Amino acid sequence: MILKTIYEEYGFNIESLLIKEAKRLNLTTKELNVLLILFSISKKRRTFSLNAISKRIDYNQNEIAQILESLLDKEFVKITLEVANTREREVFDLDGTFKKITELLTEDENEKIKQQTQSNVTKTIELFENKLGRILYPQELERIRTWYETYNYDHNKIIDTINNFEKGLSVVNVEKILNMNLSPKTELDQKTEQALERIFKKL
Repeated sequence: MILKTIYEEYGFNIESLLIKEAKRLNLTTKELNVLLILFSISKKRRTFSLNAISKRIDYNQNEIAQILESLLDKEFVKITLEVANTREREVFDLDGTFKKITELLTEDENEKIKQQTQSNVTKTIELFENKLGRILYPQELERIRTWYETYNYDHNKIIDTINNFEKGLSVVNVEKILNMNLSPKTELDQKTEQALERIFKKL
């Protein structure tokens, strides 16, 4: 889990992100407060203790227990029994929280990519129609969308290819050029890496 590694090895301030995104994560104020305490405790140990939490917050233990039950139900926290030197102890992990935050950031990034893709499709269609002097046919419009949504061709290369045509411009001919010059798999891999880079630059 990349986000967890960044937190544990590079000291990423996940607490500020939790505070910022608490509403979208469906966390109440009390749940957020207890979760933040658990993150603070996890920096020193994994052993679970109601008493350790109650020392850090002005809630009684019954209230903390109810909040923890809610966090467990929402899968932000997991508590398990661990045997060490023949003794059982309760330990907790916060992997569920890391997973939820990662999903949230990924959804945000996917939405931005979706909006950018639609904008690029519109620009490409407008360029084609201006150069051809006509409205594109439905099958041509659909073909252009596949360049972005299926084949993941680079937008700038698409625009450059269209602009470099002096004669014989058509959707089919542009696609032939793109297929000769681009490797869809490579483009897809690059876009995946770029998306991950954009996500974690924000963290």
